Amino acid sequence: MGKAMPDKAKADITAMLQEEYGIHKISIASRMFGFVVNRFCVAKPLPTLVDVPPDESVYLNKLQSGIRKAGYSIGDVRRIIVTHPHFDHFGLAKTIAEMTGAEVWVPGGGVSPPSVPDRENVVENS
Repeated sequence: MGKAMPDKAKADITAMLQEEYGIHKISIASRMFGFVVNRFCVAKPLPTLVDVPPDESVYLNKLQSGIRKAGYSIGDVRRIIVTHPHFDHFGLAKTIAEMTGAEVWVPGGGVSPPSVPDRENVVENS
């Protein structure tokens, strides 16, 4: 088994991802399960959220706080990428898309979570 990464190395990697690539990790604890799920705010090529928390106002508030810490607002979001159809990865997609006009990308194969916007705003990736 490998060693745990030292805190200094984690901090260095986080700084590099933020500065060089505009990738900001937003960790949000689940009230239902008691564990943390990471979401990402990616600045380039356009403001993008990778996975969004469940569709509840408490999670929207936490997500907005994380986006602000990254230097953006929810209104800046232009794309939402859903990595897989678990409710804790797509729940707020429809709400945020309706608020911002962002397009939502979902995995290909016709699997579309029920909380994504109408099909005209959805891009399926194969």
